Amino acid sequence: MVKELIKFHCKKSDGTSVEFLFMSPTRQVIKDGEMVFAKTYADCLRKGLLTNAEVIKQNESRGGVFTEDEQREFSAIIGEILEKEAKLALPETTTEEKITLGHDIRVLHERYRSFKSRQESLFALTAESKARDQLVYHYALALTQKDGKNFFDGANFESRMINLEKILEDSFVQAVYNRAVWYSTAYLSNVEDLSSIPYPDDEVDAKVAEELKANPPTPAPVEPATEPAS
Repeated sequence: MVKELIKFHCKKSDGTSVEFLFMSPTRQVIKDGEMVFAKTYADCLRKGLLTNAEVIKQNESRGGVFTEDEQREFSAIIGEILEKEAKLALPETTTEEKITLGHDIRVLHERYRSFKSRQESLFALTAESKARDQLVYHYALALTQKDGKNFFDGANFESRMINLEKILEDSFVQAVYNRAVWYSTAYLSNVEDLSSIPYPDDEVDAKVAEELKANPPTPAPVEPATEPAS
């Protein structure tokens, strides 16, 4: 059954907010995606790109991506993110604490992305990586709706990509496309609740802003002055 996975908004240059839906894929979209992946993968192999397995084998002989200390740090960052995000969601967490947690989570996510970019850079040019990129774009273009219709025009992936290239200079279209790619990537990474992976521009800021508006911080009580002991 096709259903809405997440609702999101993008602003036009005049400040108007437009609502979009990112939908679950139909059987046809899934089938088309399999064809996109297979075709891209085969094309890449013909061009001489390595597979993930070949890159891993090459890298093992060089000692791996991370040192032991870096691997421990990477694991610790993931643990801290999960711990702080769990605390952020607790109803008893105060607004002041949420502001601090929001800042800490953003810093941790930056460190996490730095580690991941090093790790993923090894596979950036493999046949699987190129094929997956195309699959992400396919889902992004096929599953984004506005007013009940597909936002990106085209009968198939190839025609949607051609049409996209003609309008991508429009900052509004670029913003919608970036969002769609973000949610497509999350969906293909088996994230069940897309709202649990906030878009970078939103992250915790929107939640904190709403919380501040609803519950403004209470000024700390001023202690009465006391006379020094004589």
